[in-house]
Amino acid sequence: MPLSARTLRGVVFDSVAGKPLDGAIVQVAATNSPDAPRTATTDAQGQFRLAGLPVGRYVIGFYHDALTMLGLDAPTRVIELGAASDVTVELAIPSSEAIRALRCGASDPNAAGMLVGFARDAERRSAIAGLRVAVHWRAFALDSGDYRVVTDRRVATIEPDGSYLVCHLPTEVPLDLQAGAVGHRVVEGTVVNLPAMGIGTLDLYLADSALSAGNAMVRGTVRRESGKAVSSGRVVIKALNREVPIQEGAFVAAGLPAGSWVAEARVMGVEPQDVLVTASESEVATAAITVSNGPQQLDAVTVMGKRDRDLQVLDEVLRRSRLGMGTTFLPGHPALRSALTIADVMREARGFRQVTRDSVTARDSCRNVWVYVNDVRMPDGFKSVDMAATPREVLAIETWPSILLAPIQYRRSAPPPFAGPPRHRYGAPPPEPPPCALVLVWTRRHF
Repeated sequence: MPLSARTLRGVVFDSVAGKPLDGAIVQVAATNSPDAPRTATTDAQGQFRLAGLPVGRYVIGFYHDALTMLGLDAPTRVIELGAASDVTVELAIPSSEAIRALRCGASDPNAAGMLVGFARDAERRSAIAGLRVAVHWRAFALDSGDYRVVTDRRVATIEPDGSYLVCHLPTEVPLDLQAGAVGHRVVEGTVVNLPAMGIGTLDLYLADSALSAGNAMVRGTVRRESGKAVSSGRVVIKALNREVPIQEGAFVAAGLPAGSWVAEARVMGVEPQDVLVTASESEVATAAITVSNGPQQLDAVTVMGKRDRDLQVLDEVLRRSRLGMGTTFLPGHPALRSALTIADVMREARGFRQVTRDSVTARDSCRNVWVYVNDVRMPDGFKSVDMAATPREVLAIETWPSILLAPIQYRRSAPPPFAGPPRHRYGAPPPEPPPCALVLVWTRRHF
């Protein structure tokens, strides 16, 4: 090796997944030479090494399937290899925030999610003409002074290579996917749940509609949230009209055509749960399905007399709870019986976390949780709730970890919380950021 030869070391990081990028192909080319680029492949720690490089100026970049899926060009940079020492460089896939801004543009912070992937023919692994991919979810809409449930929908942009992009989706809530094309089986189910950072990936392989059997197999487990195996039940692949039993937490579905299938676990007493699995004839696919620990148990309530305000509130609460978008606590719930404060109840609310005695966050990154007691917004969130209500006085608590799925009247420009006379020394305080989650507390006490 010539004395002037240098060694180039580095690491490639996946900022979206938050981990080193394994299997990235790193290329280094001299800017003043027609020679072919030198290449190296990153290991499991995202590291690479190229030795024997002459002193000079180079362009370095990397390629990976993750870049293609995200719709990004290979990022490059210029480096100098001097005579003094070897060089270490750091390369990365851009942050999820930068990618979402680049691919989707500006969006509502409560609907900033993005779903990407490939949707291709299961046998030929090629793009499908006339493919349609859509994501939809339930939301509230105001209609003639009353709100009703509507379906919000986003349709994907399909590229010639079969990659797709869906923008402006809510995060950390169940989303329904539907993908189909003429001559292919439809893939449909509640199989999308975007992470808090906002980008999800999902590859789809659509099988020929003429196929109902094949040589592919899926093995899987079905467990409750507690980790306990489900003793019995069924796993149904509706697209094939196929049903197999769950025995001691395990199931096997054999004789399937290769492709992506939605498997639905049906267990007595709990909501069905979907999972997407891609079956292949070359290897056995695996699936892990988690179902809830059981339905919420409520004490019996007998109402006598005229239809008063409390009954009207309960009617509305129960109507909204049927959507299943958050957690509803009614009298008799164990979380209410054992709580010392309203914030204590939030330990059992899906998508929420109690940080301190009077501090609650939603979806990890959400801190601006708006709290209402009997439709009066609390000025300091859970810090003010204790002055307005105790768990014993609660008629109902409704929680939404995403404000996008809350009743529309609470997503609009809400009035400021009742906080007494203005306290800002120089006039009106700066505008408050919009909420990212909502909690409604209803009490038996009338203000």
